[in-house]
Amino acid sequence: QVTATSGTINVAIPDNLPAGINNSITFPTGTIPAGATITNVTVTLNAPAHTYASDLVFALKAPNGNVINLDWFISGTGAAGAGLVNTRLSSTASNFLSTGAAPWNGIFRADLAPINAANPTYPTGFLGTGTYFTSWATLLASLPSGNDVSGNWTLGVYDGGPLDVGNLTNWSINVTYTTAPVSAGVFTGAAGTLFTNPAATIAYTGGLINTVYVKPLAIGVSDYVINFTSGNCIASP
Repeated sequence: QVTATSGTINVAIPDNLPAGINNSITFPTGTIPAGATITNVTVTLNAPAHTYASDLVFALKAPNGNVINLDWFISGTGAAGAGLVNTRLSSTASNFLSTGAAPWNGIFRADLAPINAANPTYPTGFLGTGTYFTSWATLLASLPSGNDVSGNWTLGVYDGGPLDVGNLTNWSINVTYTTAPVSAGVFTGAAGTLFTNPAATIAYTGGLINTVYVKPLAIGVSDYVINFTSGNCIASP
């Protein structure tokens, strides 16, 4: 799993202003290996001193500009209470924020509220040229190769009601993924040139393995062969 975080910030959330605020964090290129499958995304929110958390709306924009809504007025209920403390919105959780209570310190399901004229569930101008999605699966599938999370992720926040104030103090994204198992095989090649570590200090002496390191002993061409094995099947060299 990998995590990107804003660190400690103190960004004021304007009272009753649909324009709201944005804050971005970045996953570097190559954060997730090619071919990996994302199994969970969790966004953690902290606005501990906000006086009425049920007026807050949170939306998440992916690096390609596509957006989902994380929460709209505590899953649309307007439940009374102040503050959000380590409020985790997970792509695999089952309970909405409406099942909890202030300061909603727990793991919940993003409500993915639909957008319409009466319910603009993202800050004004936040969507840009991207597409709005109502599921994590479609958002993630829209990323390059379906799994490349590298780039800027932007959190949009606005306060949709009067007479309450507070700051966004921290937020983060955690991505859990799996990689396909790499086939193992038996390697053969020039004697004394195959090793199991990059420093070439541990000799490879045979047996199933999925990675070896080669340190040639002489100038010229040497042939190396692997015989892949999967279950009872042995591939051609």
